[in-house]
Amino acid sequence: TFSTSSNAVCRYIRLVVNKSMKGYNPSSKELVVDYSDLNKGQNIALGLKGTSSSYSNSYSSLKAFDGDHGTFFCASDGSYPQHVDVQFRSTSYVKNINLHFQDYGTYEFELVGILENNEEVSLISRSKLQGISHTVEVERELKGAFYKVYSGPGWANLKEMEVIGFENLNSQNKEILDLG
Repeated sequence: TFSTSSNAVCRYIRLVVNKSMKGYNPSSKELVVDYSDLNKGQNIALGLKGTSSSYSNSYSSLKAFDGDHGTFFCASDGSYPQHVDVQFRSTSYVKNINLHFQDYGTYEFELVGILENNEEVSLISRSKLQGISHTVEVERELKGAFYKVYSGPGWANLKEMEVIGFENLNSQNKEILDLG
């Protein structure tokens, strides 16, 4: 008897039993797959560098993807428009994008997705929205995202851009788990 766990997003699972621990014919009595968290996704932009139209010292676009709500991107001056964009490691299925701002107020912005063929698709057209956080439903494959802000309270800023989804589902990489 043995048990092990693996944490991965998989399209299918194949269990191959090559030998029995006691020399009997190999068999499997039970394989349990917990899929309860699969619909949540993860922040696939976490740790990415991103780029921006400008930034103040110590407030680069990297701060918008570091997972720390105590840091933030800030433009180098109060001029508009400004932008922050990010390219993912690979084309990925994106469920939603969460935008978190440093200052409460009304932001006029748009959010654009970048498709695998480099075409742009509007995720939210130029709109004025009030608040400190906004979630944009995406539900499609993208290879990047582009946030452009036209006005807001103070200088352009972005505390975090969380891109929630599943990275590189079409990968041919296969992980082999050796239980032996």
